[in-house]
Amino acid sequence: MKLAKLAMISILVNGAVFAAVTKGNAVSQSSQAVKYQQACAAGDVDACTNLGVLYENGQRIKQDEFKAAELFQRSCTAGDGKGCSNLGAIYDNSKGVKLDDIKLVDLYAKACDEGDAFGCFDLGVAYANGQGVLQNKTEALKYLGKACDGGDALGCYNLGVAYVTGQSVPQNKSAALEYLGKACNLKYRLGCDAYAKINLGK
Repeated sequence: MKLAKLAMISILVNGAVFAAVTKGNAVSQSSQAVKYQQACAAGDVDACTNLGVLYENGQRIKQDEFKAAELFQRSCTAGDGKGCSNLGAIYDNSKGVKLDDIKLVDLYAKACDEGDAFGCFDLGVAYANGQGVLQNKTEALKYLGKACDGGDALGCYNLGVAYVTGQSVPQNKSAALEYLGKACNLKYRLGCDAYAKINLGK
């Protein structure tokens, strides 16, 4: 789906940034939209989420954020973590669909509980910035760790930076290299650059 964090925001430490990240498995075939519509109507939760992605991005279907939010809500209620995470993102970024920070955190928490790495990442951001919850760097790192374990590169990167700088955790070069290496393996360029710089002792 479209970019979930449109503005790059710094948290935890300087240099630890949450850049834009693409969520979901977007597809562009109009025939896919029809298939998703039929499958969603038949109760396929993943199809509802994927159809919501198409509506949000206007991919071979008329863009409709409200319809996308409705579909994400349906899949979230059915226990799909991606639906909850995507619903939170659409509320967070949209000019036409709004939700207060506390409810956003609830969505991200549910997404994370259902195993969605992006939801864990967004929950970590909320704790780091004190949005909808009391600011808590320890909790932020906890959820960034869950995001990283789930394959989210930005979670890994920010954990690596935290271990480099010793913010909220003791400085630990080995741990920093571990997490930055994971970010690099997940194709996040800044993770690769930071890994190389630290590994070379620069």
